[in-house]
Amino acid sequence: MQFTLITLTYKKPLNDIDRYKKAHSTHLQQFYDQGLIYFSGPLKPRTGGFILAQALDEDLLEKLVKQDPFYIHDLADYHIQHCSASKVSLQMKS
Repeated sequence: MQFTLITLTYKKPLNDIDRYKKAHSTHLQQFYDQGLIYFSGPLKPRTGGFILAQALDEDLLEKLVKQDPFYIHDLADYHIQHCSASKVSLQMKS
């Protein structure tokens, strides 16, 4: 299985991040609705976040990143990695 892992590193204080958190979540929701994103959330400690998506082509990656409010307002740096899963567990525990 092929995946795209996007990690975000915050560049601004958390109060700036929190100001755009809802807009960021709304932006990501369109990708969830299409089944393109599997997981996303903040890192611990809260220095950034992550998005795990199916393997995305360059057009979708550009839309995902460049239309994100965190990107538009220069709140985060984005690091994109393309990954291959050699093992997969279908058992998820919260």
